[in-house]
Amino acid sequence: STFLAKVSIIPLQMNEHRDDLKLAVIQNISDRKKLQQKASQRTKELSIFNTFAKILTTHLPTDRLIQETVDMLASIMEADQAWIYLIDERTGELYPKARYGIIKDTDKYEERRTSGESLNKKVIVSGRPLLVENAPEDPRVLHRDNEIKSIAGVPISSKGIVMGVLGVGSRNAS
Repeated sequence: STFLAKVSIIPLQMNEHRDDLKLAVIQNISDRKKLQQKASQRTKELSIFNTFAKILTTHLPTDRLIQETVDMLASIMEADQAWIYLIDERTGELYPKARYGIIKDTDKYEERRTSGESLNKKVIVSGRPLLVENAPEDPRVLHRDNEIKSIAGVPISSKGIVMGVLGVGSRNAS
């Protein structure tokens, strides 16, 4: 079987008539590596919560607060793009509230539609997160950016009502 290992070579001293021997010790460190990854993930999560807490306790205008949240999310998640789209209460259309790493006219390609075709609208209609691992080939992704390989969208809800979508896009798969 294949596993992560730590290999130690220990020289053994012999008398003058024999060749020196070495003892090889192979230690399976797969579990240790998994624990390190879990600890790293928890540290990242705590960093996100801490940063959100700092942003939310500042006295910034709402638009700037939302933009800083999107910027921070992109940075922490190492995403190439991030966004918040909200539902216009009058028209029912989605409009961009904050974006990171996105061309400014993206919304005319993806969101100015009345049907529930786009990825963001699928998230809103279902009320559930959505992960796209092969964005260039997925029909739910209407705006094609061939550099972006994976996209995740999460509904923004208040009191059980979906108000918008928080999303991230990455050049890396998953």
